[in-house]
Amino acid sequence: MTQRHRRTGGTAPGKKKLAAVVSLLVLQGVCGGARAADVPQRPFLEEIVVTAQKREEKAQDVPIAINVFDEAALARIGFTDFGDLGQNVPSLSITPYSYGSSLLEVFIRGVGQTDVVNVSRDPGVGIYLDDVYIARSTGLTMDLGDVERVEVLRGPQGTLYGRNTIGGAVKFITAKPTGQFGLKETLDVGNLGYVRSLTNVNLPEFGRVSAKLTFMKSNFDGWVKNPGSGGDFGQKDQEAYRAAAAWRPNDALTIDYVYDHASQNGVANYMQHGYDVPSLDFPGVTNTSPLLPNFSRRSWRGTDVPQKDDFTDDGHALTATWTLAPTMTLKSVTSYRQLDSRFQFDTMEAFNLPEVEYYTSRQHQFSEELVLAGSNDELHLKYNVGAFYFKESANQVFAYIYDLFITHTPSLADIVPIPASAENKSDGLYTNLTWTPPISNERLDITLGGRYSRDTRAVVGGFIPGQGSKSYKSVDPSATIDYRWSDDVHTYVKYSRAYRAGGFNIFNTVLHPFNPERLTSYEVGMKSMWWENRLRLNLDVFTQDYKDIQIDQIVFDSTLGIFVTLTKNLSKARYKGVESELELLPTDRLRLSTDVTFMQAETVSGVPQPLPNAPKWKGNAAVEYSFDPFSFGSLSGLVGWSYQGNQLSGRGEATPGYGLVNARLTLSGLRAGGDRGGLSVALWGQNLVDRHYIYYKSSGGIIYGEPRTFGINAVYSY
Repeated sequence: MTQRHRRTGGTAPGKKKLAAVVSLLVLQGVCGGARAADVPQRPFLEEIVVTAQKREEKAQDVPIAINVFDEAALARIGFTDFGDLGQNVPSLSITPYSYGSSLLEVFIRGVGQTDVVNVSRDPGVGIYLDDVYIARSTGLTMDLGDVERVEVLRGPQGTLYGRNTIGGAVKFITAKPTGQFGLKETLDVGNLGYVRSLTNVNLPEFGRVSAKLTFMKSNFDGWVKNPGSGGDFGQKDQEAYRAAAAWRPNDALTIDYVYDHASQNGVANYMQHGYDVPSLDFPGVTNTSPLLPNFSRRSWRGTDVPQKDDFTDDGHALTATWTLAPTMTLKSVTSYRQLDSRFQFDTMEAFNLPEVEYYTSRQHQFSEELVLAGSNDELHLKYNVGAFYFKESANQVFAYIYDLFITHTPSLADIVPIPASAENKSDGLYTNLTWTPPISNERLDITLGGRYSRDTRAVVGGFIPGQGSKSYKSVDPSATIDYRWSDDVHTYVKYSRAYRAGGFNIFNTVLHPFNPERLTSYEVGMKSMWWENRLRLNLDVFTQDYKDIQIDQIVFDSTLGIFVTLTKNLSKARYKGVESELELLPTDRLRLSTDVTFMQAETVSGVPQPLPNAPKWKGNAAVEYSFDPFSFGSLSGLVGWSYQGNQLSGRGEATPGYGLVNARLTLSGLRAGGDRGGLSVALWGQNLVDRHYIYYKSSGGIIYGEPRTFGINAVYSY
C-alpha cells in the first residue's frame, strides 16, 4: 500500500536528501574517511508500526489513544502474561476474579466487566489474538511466550472492532515464522518454586512454506499454605504449545495458519476475613481468635476440598491476505476456538459463612472476518470496509452451599449443581474512510466511520429453571479530525460510540433480561515528538457518557433463602479524565518514562455516586540506564514504579490504593555457540518492597496480591 508524502512547508524532500548526503561526506572527511557505521549516532525513540486502524501505520501517526509495546519493550518489563500489562498502562486495570484467578476482570477507563464467569454476558474490553476475538476471559493469565507486539486501544472502538469494545481493545500480535533456521530458549527460575521454560524454533523455508514451533512449561508453588490436602492457594502449573505456518504460493497471496494449545492446573488466590465478627461465625467452625485479618501466608484452617482453577484452551486461526492491486488488499480471518474450564473454591468463611463455589464451563466459538483495505491517491482517500460473523455456544454448571446453618466444615457433598447454557450470535458490517483534502499542504485528515451490529442471545438457566432469548441491533458511528502542525506534532478531535449487548444472568433465581448499554466518547488529543525524536509527549482529554450500565447487585432471595446476583441497568454515568504519556532520552544511555491518568467517574442521575474499578489516579514511571559496554557484553538496569489510587471494588466497597516497585538488571550481548549464538542473563524482582496490597474486597472478604517475587532469567538465541 502506498503512502502519500505529507508536505509541511519546510525543506523539500529532495533538498533534505541532498543535505543529508553532504553532511555525511563532511563527517567522513572530518573523521579521516571513516565508514558511515563508525559515525556516532544520536539516540532516538523507536517508531513502532501498529494495525490499530486495520492497516499498517506508525503509532505516533494514529489519532487514537494507544499504548504500544514492541518485542524490546516487552522484554524490558519482563512480560509473560496479560496481567503484566496492568502495571504499565495507566488506564488499564486488570484484576483476577475472586473465585478463579485464571479469569481476569479487565477495565479500561473504568469500563469493563466483573461477572466474567457468566457466559450469558459479554466483556466490556475486547481481547484479540492475531485479529481473532477472544470471547471469554478464562485463560488470559496464560503465559504468552511468542508475542511480538501488544496494542492497547483506550476508549470505545465500536466502529472497527464491534459491540463489546465500549471500554477499549487489547491486541496481541504473535511473531510469524522467519523462513530461516533459528532457536531461542528462555529459562526463568525464581522464589516460591517458580520455574519457566520457553522454546521457540524457526524452521527453514521449504516449498515457499515457513514454519515455527513454540513450547512453554511453567510452575509456581503459590504463596499461601493450605494445611489440608486441597492444594496451596495461588499454585499453578501451565503448559502451552503453538505451531505456526506461512505459505506464500505467489507474490500476491499469503496464507497463515496457527494452532495454539494452553492448559493450567491451579488453585485460586486465598480469600480471607477482612475483620472478625465472632457472633456471626457459623456453628460448625466457631473460632476464639481473629481469622487472620491481615496479610497471611497460611490459611486459618485447612481444607480437603480439592481446590481447582483449571482450564484447557485450543484454537485454530487461518488468515489469508490477497494483494488485489498495489494499493488494495483483501484479508480473511477464520477462527475456531474451544475452552474447557473448572474451578472450585473454599472461601474459608471469608464472609462469616461457609461457602464452596463450583463452576464448570465448556465453550466453543467460530468467527469469520473479511476486511478490504486500500487507498486512492486521486481521491485522497484511505478506506476499510469489513464484515464480521461470530457464533458462540457454551454449557455451564454452577453450584454452591445452600444451607447457611451448616454445622460442619463444608464439603462437595453440601452443594447442589445448577446447569445453564447459552448461545450467542453476532454479525456486523462496518466502514472507515479517511479523506485528506488537497488543502493546507495535506496536513488535515478527516475520518468517518460506522458499524451496524446485530446480536442474538438464547439462554437456559436460573435457580428456578427457565429459558429466554433476546435480539439487539445497533449503529455505532465515529468521526475524527486530525491536523498535523508539523512532521512531529499533530492534534485530533474524536467522537465515537460503542455498545455492549444485553443478556441474562443465568445464575439468578429466575431469568430476567437486561438491556444493552451504550457509551459515547468525546476526545481531544495531541501526539508529538521533540528534541530530534528524543522526547515523546502524548496527551488525551476525554469525556465518556455511559448509559444503561449493566450493574450487578447482591440481593437476598426470600424464596430460596440465599443471596443471589441480580443484573440491572443503571441509568447514566459520566467518566472524565486526562491521560499523559512521556518518554525521554536525555542521554544515549538513560531512558525515562512516565504515564499518568487522572479520572473522575460518577453517576449523573439522582445523587452523584462514584463508580467501581475507576481509580482517580493511576500511573507508572520507569528509569532505565545502559552502562558503558564491556568487552564481553552490555549491562542495563531498569527500575519501575506503578501506582493505583483508592477505588471501589466491583462489589462497591472501598479498596485502598497501593504502589509497587519492580526492577530488572540485564547483561546482554554475550557470545555463546559461535558467531550466531547469543546469550543474555537478567536478575528480576516484582513488588520488591513486599507491599501487602488488597485487590479484592467484598462483605468483609479480602484477597491480597502476590508478595515479593524474584528470580533469574536466561535467554539463548541462535
